[in-house]
Amino acid sequence: MELVEGRTLREVIAEDSPLPVERATHIVAQIAESLAEAHASGIVHRDLKPANVLLTEIVGSSDFVKVVDFGIAKVTGPAAASIRLTGTGLAIGSPRFMSPEQVSAMPVSAQSDLYALGVIFHEMITGRPLFSHTEATAYLIAHLNEEPPWPKVDGEALQGVAVDVFMACLSKLPSERPADALTLLT
Repeated sequence: MELVEGRTLREVIAEDSPLPVERATHIVAQIAESLAEAHASGIVHRDLKPANVLLTEIVGSSDFVKVVDFGIAKVTGPAAASIRLTGTGLAIGSPRFMSPEQVSAMPVSAQSDLYALGVIFHEMITGRPLFSHTEATAYLIAHLNEEPPWPKVDGEALQGVAVDVFMACLSKLPSERPADALTLLT
């Protein structure tokens, strides 16, 4: 396994947030590129969260992203027939970043990872979790039933194309989210 020097996105959020929308967009665009590659191979991460995103410096460029920990990934498509890593009918993931379909133990797709990416973006630009619950069960129920709050910093609602795109990722229904990670990049 490659040794990556740097900080997790979790550490960056804790130390530097709220992040400017431009920096957050730079980071999530790279995460989306990684997801696009995984999804093209039939892999859904299922545990995308700031602790699983490493930021390092490469060739003088800071905030170079490495998405890690595909330990509970779901293999889909033709490759799935020969691989069975985890059971079905189980809610698997980290409660703060789980999509509504994961919470319901329904089938996951690329849109499930995009939901998590929307949650991460929201947290990066506000410096706060998407929902204010502290118990895992309440958080899971919020993903199912509560509308995500519009991101605000110092009481001011954030605006712009990037905010609109990532708020669309937080739609409760996968079919109402962007079609795939590549869509986010265009």
